[in-house]
Amino acid sequence: MKENKIELPNQVVITWVLNNLTSDYESFVSTIIQSYRINAANINLETLFSNLLDELRRIKSIDSAYFVRPNKRQRTSKTSLKKYCEKCKTSLY
Repeated sequence: MKENKIELPNQVVITWVLNNLTSDYESFVSTIIQSYRINAANINLETLFSNLLDELRRIKSIDSAYFVRPNKRQRTSKTSLKKYCEKCKTSLY
């Protein structure tokens, strides 16, 4: 587009990025849109992408929190105190 000397306004790029995020980013998008309504000058592409990277890290840390220990009813002995993946129920050891 730059070769044809077409430059999109930052608002268009920001809107395009926010509309193409997955549902994992729903609260992030809501926050950014609300911030934009309050003060549009605070949001630029650099800020958006740095906040987006922070949100990605937060989402990944939440996904890794799914690994938990089995509940007391599942334990039968000290050898069964292994950690299990909550999603697929496989042992982490």
